Amino acid sequence: MTREGFIYVVAFDSGTVKVGQAADAATRLAAHRRDAARHGIKVAAEWSSSSHDAFLANERKLIDFCRQKGTPQAGSSEYFIGLEFTEVRDFAAQLSQHNSQTSFIPAHSAEAGTSALSYGGVYESPEGVFLLVASEGILAHPGRRWLLALEVRSHDDGDLLTVAIDVPGVGHRYVNTGNISRILRDSIGEQSGTCLGILSADDMESIQDMFAVVLDL
Repeated sequence: MTREGFIYVVAFDSGTVKVGQAADAATRLAAHRRDAARHGIKVAAEWSSSSHDAFLANERKLIDFCRQKGTPQAGSSEYFIGLEFTEVRDFAAQLSQHNSQTSFIPAHSAEAGTSALSYGGVYESPEGVFLLVASEGILAHPGRRWLLALEVRSHDDGDLLTVAIDVPGVGHRYVNTGNISRILRDSIGEQSGTCLGILSADDMESIQDMFAVVLDL
């Protein structure tokens, strides 16, 4: 069986761009967000490809591209300065689309206003505003029509299971982790929904912690 994986691009607010590959893009990107937060740095934008079998070769091409366009940070072969996130992302997207063996949607994009479906993404749809909590594997497979999500509300309902979140560009909002919804992929897809932003690693960790409480009840 052919091994598949992802390539990804992360831009930090310090001006550094990180590229790489992973077997599980969602886990790797979440780890970068947590590590950056520990150093007082935020992820400004991030992207990961669809799953494809040429991901290792594409990572090497992506690193070579970054070396040509930017400057490697001292002691690292995957961190660069002097790069534009959009230029690196577009190059990476061309690589992965050319080699993708399966028709998957883009796995993760942290730029508000895009329509790629992302774990931790907040989406406005005709039915309301929702935070996607479906796993990366589910989101990457268009055959999964129903997705798990939490309704994003502007008020605190006072429930023990409610978590306060900050939606980038929107402001302070709330989700109740005890009220998991199922929403149709089409309702937040390219034709009908828009990503308002991606929650911070700290907010997503708070939600994950509260999910553990929900399971114990």
